[in-house]
Amino acid sequence: MKLLPSIYQFLFGFNTYKRGLIIHLSLLFFYSLFFIGAYFLLRLIVEPPDLKAYRQVQLSQLLVICMIMHLLTLMYFRWEQLVALVKEYFTEKGSPYNLAIFRILFFFKLGGHFLFQTLFFEIAWTHLPDSSRVSLPLIGWMVQNIPINPTLYAIFSVIAGVLCWLICIGLFTRQAALLLLPFAFYVLGVPMFFGKMNHYHILFWVPLLLCLAPMTDVWSVDAWIRKKRNRFISVEPHMKYFLSFKLMWLVLAIIYVFAGIIKLWDCGLDWALSDSMINQMRWEWVENYDRVPRFRLDNYPVLAKLSGMAVIYFELLYFLLLIKPKGRIWALIGGFSLHKLCGYFMYIDFADLRLVAASYIDWPKIKAFFTNKFKPLQVKKETLNENKLLVILKKEKLKPAFIIGLILITMNFILSACRINSFPFSSYPTYSAIIKDEIKVIRLDAFTADNKKVDVKQLGIKENFRWENIRQFEMRIADAFENKDSMAVRNKIEEYWMLWRNNVKNLDNITRVDMFLETSSIVPERRKEILKTEFVGTVNP
Repeated sequence: MKLLPSIYQFLFGFNTYKRGLIIHLSLLFFYSLFFIGAYFLLRLIVEPPDLKAYRQVQLSQLLVICMIMHLLTLMYFRWEQLVALVKEYFTEKGSPYNLAIFRILFFFKLGGHFLFQTLFFEIAWTHLPDSSRVSLPLIGWMVQNIPINPTLYAIFSVIAGVLCWLICIGLFTRQAALLLLPFAFYVLGVPMFFGKMNHYHILFWVPLLLCLAPMTDVWSVDAWIRKKRNRFISVEPHMKYFLSFKLMWLVLAIIYVFAGIIKLWDCGLDWALSDSMINQMRWEWVENYDRVPRFRLDNYPVLAKLSGMAVIYFELLYFLLLIKPKGRIWALIGGFSLHKLCGYFMYIDFADLRLVAASYIDWPKIKAFFTNKFKPLQVKKETLNENKLLVILKKEKLKPAFIIGLILITMNFILSACRINSFPFSSYPTYSAIIKDEIKVIRLDAFTADNKKVDVKQLGIKENFRWENIRQFEMRIADAFENKDSMAVRNKIEEYWMLWRNNVKNLDNITRVDMFLETSSIVPERRKEILKTEFVGTVNP
């Protein structure tokens, strides 16, 4: 009987956050090793491949349940400390200079996106017929009725870009930030209304979270004008400068944590420890015109699989890194490294997430650290009273911003849990699929009026057109072809060719395009071995 109190005291009686973190991460490590060992044991004793795959998914789902129960148990027995930690998280003081630096970096980049990326590339989607629109969950009625044409899209893109750069320099900032929202919604949303779920939702979420934040108290034209008019504002560290960041970081936590959970729930440990990890890389190489990185990670399967496990656990534990300032630096380093490595090996680099993660950097603290002869700063902690958070929210008029953030977090949490892709709320891509060693692609045999054959994909390479962006159309064509829906096939191959023609130059002289559905290996050395070829149809532009 004396054993139970001792166990309880060890697991839940710790007196510091750091000690508790070490204890429970160690516990997570040991029972994760048990499940990984059970996974390899299953591979030895279960014979039928289908049953083996089913059992290992069940095992991984049990691991997920154990992790969730572990977290809920910890929250239950340390409830008072959890409440205090939440209050400390939201009432942490931030510098106006951090917010100003992030404002300048983010909105300069977003303005460039609207004035270049959308005007020269995304605008191609607006040339598609209305029948190509995809009714997204929750906003299907809007998708089908909103006016979309190249002229309107171009005008809205320019307006959005100009508004972003006004925010960047801090001129009429609050008005520009509020006015930007509808234009950003339209410009970012239109490609998704045609099925291009490219998941740059964060580019809309950040302006939404920052539209009511005091972004221009320093380093802005608005601040300079106020100074000239003798309207001084205190720029001491305050919670109001950190609130939008704190909400933004919770959005990032949802993105990463659900990516890890869904990988284990859908695919199990097979996602990392089977050949699927290697096939995922090779699949991306095919979709990038068979471009293979110089360093072939697929030639080192053990390293590739260990990397897969590291990705899963980094995503699962990401939220823990956001609680304390030191952890955020590791979140920045880990996230940056993860995305750059994925960019190198898979050509998938969520640069927008890396940019948003720059908000973890506390620039004044870094400056103070170096100017004080490398002495770490001693931060004075305040005693939190019961209603401090609510009092500050009311006093500083931060309730609207806080409510907007809670709505965004709640909706993204629900859609991530349900794996629903939509706009403006959505689940982010989890890449939670078991990838086989074969792929189906559309082969384009294009001819001019004098029957000269044109290599369309070679032209796409020269134009830096991301073929990967329209691969979803190829999959829809393949599905319609397999279902023998000739009308759908006809419409989709015409729309597919329009995307190529609108994105790649020198295709206007094409008079006939024969399309074939080819099945081939994704192994680079065997790419020329076509396993199956099926004629899909002909387009006469």
